[in-house]
Amino acid sequence: MRKIEERKTNETSDFPELLGDSTPCHDLPTLLTKYGLSQYLAVLQAQEVDFYTFLTLTDEDLKELGITSFGAKKKLVTAIQEEGRLHQIDHSNVLNASNRW
Repeated sequence: MRKIEERKTNETSDFPELLGDSTPCHDLPTLLTKYGLSQYLAVLQAQEVDFYTFLTLTDEDLKELGITSFGAKKKLVTAIQEEGRLHQIDHSNVLNASNRW
């Protein structure tokens, strides 16, 4: 039991930005930097994934984009969920909001 508790403590300390920052981002580079995921910006930009499209991505979408690392996918999905909550994203309006399609 203690090992599980220690592991949870270590996992959350690796991703501290998620624990207290409730300020929503408004662009993809800022969002990825906020969550320590800026290394994925080039992959997302190469596939023309903008900010609002990013907020709709699923685990399967991330795999299709070539992001296969379990940890990376977990962090990205968590960032998507948190930012979507902060922005109160209505997924039916995502394509209109992005103006990229």
